[in-house]
Amino acid sequence: MRDLEVRNDRFEITRECMNRFYHNCGLQKPFKQVNEYSSWLIEQHGYVVEHLAQEVPNVTADDVRHFHKQIMSQMHIEMYMHGNICKQDAYKLTNLIETIIKPRILPEDHWPITRSLIIPPGSKYLYSKTLENPAEVNHCIECYLHTGSKGDREVRAKTELLEQILREPAFDQLRTKEKLGYVVYTDVRPCATTYGLTITIQSLRVPGYLESRIELFLAAQGAALENMSEADFETHKRSVIIKHLKKPEDLAEETNQHWVQIANESYDFGASQKDATRVGQLTKDEMIHFYSTFIAPTSAERAKLAVHLVAQGVSANATLVEAPGQQEYTPRPSNGREIVVIQKVRDYKAGLAVSAVVRPTRQLSDFEDSNSEL
Repeated sequence: MRDLEVRNDRFEITRECMNRFYHNCGLQKPFKQVNEYSSWLIEQHGYVVEHLAQEVPNVTADDVRHFHKQIMSQMHIEMYMHGNICKQDAYKLTNLIETIIKPRILPEDHWPITRSLIIPPGSKYLYSKTLENPAEVNHCIECYLHTGSKGDREVRAKTELLEQILREPAFDQLRTKEKLGYVVYTDVRPCATTYGLTITIQSLRVPGYLESRIELFLAAQGAALENMSEADFETHKRSVIIKHLKKPEDLAEETNQHWVQIANESYDFGASQKDATRVGQLTKDEMIHFYSTFIAPTSAERAKLAVHLVAQGVSANATLVEAPGQQEYTPRPSNGREIVVIQKVRDYKAGLAVSAVVRPTRQLSDFEDSNSEL
């Protein structure tokens, strides 16, 4: 790393590989691309593949040489060693890396702060993007519903339980019964500092129609949750608890779980067990209130971001074609707020507040060995 030599011939080969990679990313199936755009619109800072692809042709070997020199001259190093290694060996490895690289220490005040944007209560944002592949006939939609702070155990527990409750009904209604498309799923979206729930559909149907079906589904599920038996509710809770308490299958999986806590500086290494406990304490009334506040389409508090990826191609099997100015879809339940179409992403981001960072559950100093020299 320290003595890297950027050769001109190898640089050109590497740059061509990156060009191909970015180009192929734009040709992926829509459901594999939609997450990138929604994440870009939720995070305070970030880029999508098309932005990176625009810069690759302008980068020179000298640019990389200069950048490498800057990076190696000053940095903050974090290391995590896990597995069959003793404390003394971990110290030796740490000293070895610091001795070889010999960087100036990056002051803590200069460490980057990663935060998410807060989608305001009651808002309905829409971002639409035409897919790059001219032969692609499938559209895609992802609806993101903000539920709160990632550092709030209550928010995490309720969002995860709600996703468990909605997963099978969403697949059954939107895919099996309505046959909207082969790709239909719900998911929990942990962003840098916020939490949310997503519903994604890839389909020959246009995104506007898909969104209306999602809203009708969510409206119906509010009543379904109220009528759910206590036995079924407890079954859903057990499913989430089992997932939290499942032991890692190998060292790599356990390492990743620990590294997530280190990277976001929360140091909540017992998060899975604590989240499982909170899920076990949730009541149906709590979940009904949570649903009516953050998920129900008629809620004045709901914060929603919809991403539409529009196909260029037209399938012979497509049953709905979107015409300019027409919204001939099934009337959808609404909180009465107007949809705000995101024309310029910079203006959209500039108008939103950013969240606070996730606070550590314990200070890093709590884990320090008072007998060590580090």
